[in-house]
Amino acid sequence: MQTRTVSITGTGDSPWLRLDEWAGGQVGFQAVATGTVTYSLQTTFDNPDSPFNPVASPTWDGTLTGVTDYSQTTSGYLLALPTFIKATITAGTGTVALTVSQSLNVPA
Repeated sequence: MQTRTVSITGTGDSPWLRLDEWAGGQVGFQAVATGTVTYSLQTTFDNPDSPFNPVASPTWDGTLTGVTDYSQTTSGYLLALPTFIKATITAGTGTVALTVSQSLNVPA
């Protein structure tokens, strides 16, 4: 199992978390909000680093996580395996810590 966490303070995007496309599904996430923030969780299937089809500006979508406008701690599972996931604080002051756990990773 691989678990990674990124945090963001103030408005803007967190660093992107790349998921293991060679592993199976079972991706869980938890976003812990502190302070007074409004945030979203977004995923993309685009890959700017792809050697075959690089995308200069990825399209981000909040429907996989279901968290499109939230202010409290939330958790859930992804229904599909995107390439990246990120948290975006859209308003307020505080922090969002996004933890993603992928259970069926390919060993390094």
